[in-house]
Amino acid sequence: MSTKSTLARGDLGNCHFHFYSEAGCDGEVYLDLNFRNGKNYHGELITIPIEVWEVIREKTVWQNGLVGLTDGDLRMKAHEYVDKRDNDVREIVAARMKKGDSRKAAKKAAAFFGMMGCLNYGLHSDPFPVQYRKGIASLKKWRDYQEEGQKKIDALKKANEDCPGVFVIDLKKRKGKKR
Repeated sequence: MSTKSTLARGDLGNCHFHFYSEAGCDGEVYLDLNFRNGKNYHGELITIPIEVWEVIREKTVWQNGLVGLTDGDLRMKAHEYVDKRDNDVREIVAARMKKGDSRKAAKKAAAFFGMMGCLNYGLHSDPFPVQYRKGIASLKKWRDYQEEGQKKIDALKKANEDCPGVFVIDLKKRKGKKR
């Protein structure tokens, strides 16, 4: 007889997971991961103290701010970013010049700041249309990635609607418990 109480489970193609609590182990939850690489399997069982789980479950690294945005929305975002970066660089040059820096030193600082966003938009020194086109292409790529990821998350949530997802732990009872 199993004493596992499933909190969530799913299959992502190359990884199957089972997240559960165990009757009688009221201070821990378990994450069972099974990875597939071709015909090879590799499994890991991770025991997570409930106090740790309570902290990490509130955190997220998933960003989905581009999900559902139209191409027009992305064009507007790209235009706003390139304009803002251009204005910020001009302000840096002006502030450095006002502070007494040489024009060369001010431009050096601006060039450094202008590197921000270069992976997605190109260099600040690139013409506006080049930065804009690169920005739109990058935003579309990220939107597609986020939408695909969100679909997987939504499918896993739907598949786990029948899992209880609730377990009661008496943390007072755990005080002083040795590991």
